Amino acid sequence: MIRFGVVRQVPAVGRRTTALTATAAVLTLCGLVAAPLVGNLALLQRSLLVTALCVVVLVVLGVLLRTTLPTDDRRLAGGSVLWPLVLPMRAVVLSRTADLRFLWVKDITGVEHECAVRGRWAPSPPAVGDIVDVYGRRTKSGVILLRHLVSTTTGDTTTGRPPTSCTVARATSIAIIVVWAAAAASTVWSLIFRN
Repeated sequence: MIRFGVVRQVPAVGRRTTALTATAAVLTLCGLVAAPLVGNLALLQRSLLVTALCVVVLVVLGVLLRTTLPTDDRRLAGGSVLWPLVLPMRAVVLSRTADLRFLWVKDITGVEHECAVRGRWAPSPPAVGDIVDVYGRRTKSGVILLRHLVSTTTGDTTTGRPPTSCTVARATSIAIIVVWAAAAASTVWSLIFRN
């Protein structure tokens, strides 16, 4: 049995994602500074090559992220030379939000479980009182983050669908973390194994 709760606005890209992006970028820059101090010119050249490849990937990801911003937000994001590299950390990207819809589902023992779904219901919300099978994962706070619901009477599947711009922002931010982390790991690897 289902009953519905409130709808909250949550950030599409979290603060932890931004902190990880900044940390990986700082580690990469520290490695580039340390390369000529502890190694030789060849080590610095390798580190610069890897970082340059990562910067190219970041520019592509930054362009993708920026093109999904609404026109007003795109102007706020700025047009400096470095915008593709710093855009994931800009307030305009962090201010992008998605709906988080809360509902309670009662199991066969009568215990209610708090559930949440991101975005709008697709294709349509389940009806109050429907009997459903719930699929998702439990968060640390105990809320079940739903992947989908299946009505046991009709067999219809209902999912949550966040706005495309929020999905792109999350995916791009995660990809940017991976790129910076790869650059940092490559630089550290070069420093450790200098020969």
